[in-house]
Amino acid sequence: MTPRRTLTTLLVAFVILVASARAVTDRVIEKTFATHAGAIVHADTFSGGIHVTASGDTKVHVSVRQTVGADDDKAARALLAELEIVLRQTNDWGVHLEITPHRHVRWVWQNWSPAALAIEIAVPPRCRLELRTGEGAITVDSIAGNISATTASGTIFIGEIDGAIAAANGHGDISVTAVTGGLSLTAKSGNILIGRSDGTATLAAVDGVIDVQAARGPVLARGDRSDITVGFVRPLRESSALETDGGDVTVCLDPRSGVSLDARSSKLGTVRIRNLEFTTAKGTPRRSAFVGTLNGGGPLVKIRAGGGNARINGVPSI
Repeated sequence: MTPRRTLTTLLVAFVILVASARAVTDRVIEKTFATHAGAIVHADTFSGGIHVTASGDTKVHVSVRQTVGADDDKAARALLAELEIVLRQTNDWGVHLEITPHRHVRWVWQNWSPAALAIEIAVPPRCRLELRTGEGAITVDSIAGNISATTASGTIFIGEIDGAIAAANGHGDISVTAVTGGLSLTAKSGNILIGRSDGTATLAAVDGVIDVQAARGPVLARGDRSDITVGFVRPLRESSALETDGGDVTVCLDPRSGVSLDARSSKLGTVRIRNLEFTTAKGTPRRSAFVGTLNGGGPLVKIRAGGGNARINGVPSI
């Protein structure tokens, strides 16, 4: 055996011994709270994922799983003790969960964070959610009620919601299956993906795409180095504005819709119209600006595609 191979073998053996010496410890805290329809469920953690499901009853069921790797049980208990977990009923019959590290604790990168956290919350079919994690994913199944969700890093996925949604992500994607109320989403470094939006959608993304498959309400979208794609469902009732720097804007309209269009691309880009018969007021397609009406006009769709092209396609809506 060569000296180099011998050294490699010893290093691998050492890593295996160290890994086997560290035990994994799980601690689970579970509580159930009686609530009422529309109660506020608040969860705030410095780290860890949050998953919310519908409980099927009028209670809130909370499970907090903490997982640590330590040399022995004593070391594991010491790490777990470094977290402060507050889980209580509020005065208005809501639920408050807060997880923070003790202020006197100082960690270095080798042992941050002291525990891997996984939070499971089952809520009544109708409630209000206020969710925040410093680092981790947020997932919400289909419920009725307003939702606020914030993560500094991770994904946010929200199912079909009968209510309004406000969500912000510092580094990661935001996805929404469907929402009946207002929608306010910000992704500073990620994509915004929406299946159906019935209310006003206010969207902002940096270095990611904004994609709304079926917009039944107005869309106010702002992108920075982002492409924007919106499919509008007939009939359009309110005006929309789509603007991006360093990207393309694509709009799909039902050929039967009544729409007023004001579209501009970059100087090197073009406004392209397919399968739609617009009446021209100013400009021409295949140039950088076009203003016109479809079927006599209607709510304004304003497009500004800085650094890219503006595409308006005719696609029949259901």
